[in-house]
Amino acid sequence: MADLCRTCEGKQVSPPTIIFTLTACGSEKTLRFMDWLGIHVPEALQDDFRNADNMLDKSVQVCLDIAAELTDYCSAHRIPFGFNIESVAIRKEEIEASIYMVNTIGAMLSEKGIRKGAAIPAI
Repeated sequence: MADLCRTCEGKQVSPPTIIFTLTACGSEKTLRFMDWLGIHVPEALQDDFRNADNMLDKSVQVCLDIAAELTDYCSAHRIPFGFNIESVAIRKEEIEASIYMVNTIGAMLSEKGIRKGAAIPAI
């Protein structure tokens, strides 16, 4: 992304809006499906998920940490961005986790003065 910033500054154009997709993973089956979809999850992170007391909770926390880091970076470099939160599973717990992530990330963005808007109601 740093190269993008320099390129846009050099050309005196605004950087494009970047949309980051985050999805939680709550089971081995979902992890395999994500791999099939072409979503790369590093082996070390897969091991962390598998060894966690609760794979879904661990995955959600990783997604929230990533969202916070991306928000800080994009804000510091004036890169327009947004988040797309997906649920690739049909399990109720994973869908609810996605809604939780939407609301938590939305609140974080609001607290930082980046977003104004309402939360999505929980199911």
